[in-house]
Amino acid sequence: MNEDDAADSGKYAKTFGAKRIIHKEDSRAVPDAEIKVEGTDPVPLDEDLLIIPTPGHTKGHMVLLYREKFLFTGDHFAYSRRRGSLGSF
Repeated sequence: MNEDDAADSGKYAKTFGAKRIIHKEDSRAVPDAEIKVEGTDPVPLDEDLLIIPTPGHTKGHMVLLYREKFLFTGDHFAYSRRRGSLGSF
């Protein structure tokens, strides 16, 4: 995990009363995270929210599936007809 992905997570957690979630494989970036996920099995976070480990972007990359319909990946790509290629946001 890049430092820019996690650098201010402590400030946001404190401001909003949030718990930080990170995979054990990436926990070096946020060693004091309140929740650490291990392994590759999906982990229910709430009745409607599932954490799904998807190693690849990083060893501990995860996505969130909400209500079995909306997938939040954290990294997005879009196809540009003008360029004729994929581009990242």
